[in-house]
Amino acid sequence: MTKNQLRMAAVTVVTALALGSGAGMASATEQHNVRLAQATVEAHALAQAFEGTPAPTIVEDGLEDRLADLPEDASLDQVVQAMYPDDEDAQASALAYLTAAADDASSDDATGTGAPEGAVTPQFWGWGDAWHLAKCVGAVGGFIAGNALAVSKIRKFGGVVKLAKLLIKGKNFEQRMKALLAAFGDISGLGAVASSCG
Repeated sequence: MTKNQLRMAAVTVVTALALGSGAGMASATEQHNVRLAQATVEAHALAQAFEGTPAPTIVEDGLEDRLADLPEDASLDQVVQAMYPDDEDAQASALAYLTAAADDASSDDATGTGAPEGAVTPQFWGWGDAWHLAKCVGAVGGFIAGNALAVSKIRKFGGVVKLAKLLIKGKNFEQRMKALLAAFGDISGLGAVASSCG
């Protein structure tokens, strides 16, 4: 996205917000376009914040054991510590990224993917596969943390990183759900993981 396109998206957001507050209710299409422009601007800002920052390498050896040792309601900080043990710099970098990505994903949207349908997402600006993998491993790790049954299932599947790589290759939510169902069976909470890995 060029600076002019970004500037135009920002102007659209500001104009639409100003018109929306002065004109009462905007149409559903106008509201969607405003959310789309906001998500695009936010995604671009997030991508720029991490541009040129390499993702730290996840320590795969023993990852499932470290995740199994966490409490079931593990915090993102605890999951990140399990992903990058004994590396405070990697933990800080990954935690900043995953927190920003989680904030982006929690934005209001009808598709459940973290941005309105049609929004340009950071991965299209070269966010990088390594950061995408870190986000997905964090989602899977948070899902299985402290759950011995889920950890044993993912071990049989080949591990957290292998599953995360498979999920990232999924072209849509349905493909990611199929992979998760193959790994875990039909248990609740898989939809959130599928959305986080998209």
